Amino acid sequence: DPNYEADLTRYSNRVGQLLGPAIARFARAQSRLEVGNGQQFSTPYNFANTGNTDSNPRTGGGFASPEAAADAWVAFVTNNGGPTRYQAFLDAGAAGAGVATLAQLIWQAGYATDPDYPAKVAALAD
Repeated sequence: DPNYEADLTRYSNRVGQLLGPAIARFARAQSRLEVGNGQQFSTPYNFANTGNTDSNPRTGGGFASPEAAADAWVAFVTNNGGPTRYQAFLDAGAAGAGVATLAQLIWQAGYATDPDYPAKVAALAD
């Protein structure tokens, strides 16, 4: 994505509108890891590789815009407002936790399998 930084800002701004500034900061760092700073998108605008799995990295959908991708990621982590295994992550984000804490919590909830995921995400925070 030649417009990655601008598109990432649109994506994280939308996440921030929906889940607050702490999770928006996490979403920026997570995207930098997930899509290699915009060099490794699996599908269009899929900033967090939402819906992808290690065994099938292209199962996630493509999106029409950064905002649509943000809406899909938020729907995923919030389970569309239902019970979610990411509740501790969401609660910590609402309380203003830092990227390192949020990365640890989302990893503990099973978002990623790499044991170094929290450190990798935290290293890419603004």
